[in-house]
Amino acid sequence: MDSVYGGFKKFLLTLKQFVNIKEGTDYVTCIEDLRGSIYLRGSNFWFLICSTLLACIGLDLNSSAVIIGAMLISPLMFSILGIGVSAGINDEKGALLSIREFAITVLLGLLTATIYFWLTPLGLPTAEILARVKPTLLDVGVALFGGIAGIIANTRKKVSSAIPGVAIATALIPPLCVAGFGIAKGMWEVFFGAFYLLLINSVFISAAAYGVVKVLRFPLHEHINPEKEKKRRIVYYAFLIIIIIPSIYIFYGIIVEAKVKNQVNSFLNQNLNKENSQVINWRIQQKGDTLKEIKIYLVGDKLPPERKDSLQGILPYYGLDGYNLDIREMGSSSDLKSDITQEIMNTIEQENQIDERDVEIERLNSMLKSRTLDSSKITGLLADIRTFNPEIRKLGFSYIDQKEIRPDTTIILRMPTLLMEWSESINNSEQKEQEAKIYEFIKQELAIDTLQIVKYAK
Repeated sequence: MDSVYGGFKKFLLTLKQFVNIKEGTDYVTCIEDLRGSIYLRGSNFWFLICSTLLACIGLDLNSSAVIIGAMLISPLMFSILGIGVSAGINDEKGALLSIREFAITVLLGLLTATIYFWLTPLGLPTAEILARVKPTLLDVGVALFGGIAGIIANTRKKVSSAIPGVAIATALIPPLCVAGFGIAKGMWEVFFGAFYLLLINSVFISAAAYGVVKVLRFPLHEHINPEKEKKRRIVYYAFLIIIIIPSIYIFYGIIVEAKVKNQVNSFLNQNLNKENSQVINWRIQQKGDTLKEIKIYLVGDKLPPERKDSLQGILPYYGLDGYNLDIREMGSSSDLKSDITQEIMNTIEQENQIDERDVEIERLNSMLKSRTLDSSKITGLLADIRTFNPEIRKLGFSYIDQKEIRPDTTIILRMPTLLMEWSESINNSEQKEQEAKIYEFIKQELAIDTLQIVKYAK
């Protein structure tokens, strides 16, 4: 029994040596270095300007490599660690000084980013920008563990190789620049989301520094009575809880969204992705306060009404209660080719029969003038088209007047026109195939008999 106890005690001693972080700690150098690094002056000023502009360019170009470079030279970490360390050693003056320098740094970086995105000719919401507008509980974990690694690295006598990794992981400068993008473009949802991510990173890096300083038992700058210390801790922990609550809510929403996405994919794969039909895209839209709609874009054989009713009825079996199906059928490729061929034949026949063509033009002109299309519906259709055709670079809709002068009259036909520009990643044959589908889709949705597709002039 004694041997077992002795072995267990030896194991605990060995484990303690493995996880011991007190060895190699240099309290004095750590505190002095942080106090000297928090000020935004000299090299730190230029590091901030350069890192902010680098991050803005990386976000603008959607370049991860450039953004990582900006993270490595950002001086934001010093003042944040300074706040945590000063709070941990009861240095109230040092904490207030660190908070002041951090606020100045954030304001200057925000101003620089706003000016950049106000002047840039690009300024589109890239994937790198959108990735920083919905912080979750996972970002709290990144900030916390990154902060722990950062403060431990700063307490070592030797320069640690972990410092660059901490700078990349905690990613302080990109959300600051995304917040500037939100201000420059008037996209306040982007601004608040990115600024909240910056706040999460800053607060929990500081909290990690505070905790590590307490564990390492840094010498206190001043001693305060236990009652005052207790009040400080209550305020501190309450502030952390308030900061973390929105991230929990967002994280829960992402989990629910991922669950619904898996349920919808399961429903589609088992019921619609067959040999004679294929779902090319789908999305969920909110309809009113409670009802949600699953909009599905389907290519293939037409579904009979009873089949659609059957699909609607089995949604609860996939956990999709309260969802309504909206199936947009694009038709089969053979149908689309047949329709195009038929339209060409009709055009030739009309050209050979001038009188019939004049009557048809007048009828179309009268019909188009009498029909007023809801601009919001057109906007929605264009958004739908871009959703399942990401290769479209530019897309617009307009009426173009086509004038034809005859000996006895002048006919003006207001022709519905779809303006398009494709990216270079899609070849001509694929363009024609997709345009045929879009042609039928718009005619069906707007209930029009004719439509022309025109390419933007390059």
